[in-house]
Amino acid sequence: LSRIAFVDKDITTEEKSSIVEILRSGWDLTRETAHLVAETALNAFEKGIDFYRLSREFFIATNEKERINFVRSLFHVAAADGDLSHAETEEIRTIAHVLKITHKQFINAKMSART
Repeated sequence: LSRIAFVDKDITTEEKSSIVEILRSGWDLTRETAHLVAETALNAFEKGIDFYRLSREFFIATNEKERINFVRSLFHVAAADGDLSHAETEEIRTIAHVLKITHKQFINAKMSART
């Protein structure tokens, strides 16, 4: 989620709020805990993180439905500031490819962010 927020090098309040809400609702965390997790992830990403190792571990730990829902969440973060940019879409496409999401699943996830 933080990788998408950083695509344009400017993390908006809306993007941070979207990440917190996704963590809160998806993991059943309190708002305070979700905020702490989001801040930790954003700071870790800013310092540098091994994308491919993290992606591989995420792929192993999740099933297809969870990975599709995650890609939907990425689109929601990207669209949170009202602008789903080409750069954000392409970054999500890279992540989706590593997670073995089909093109159709990718498009469906993208469309979910527009509704």
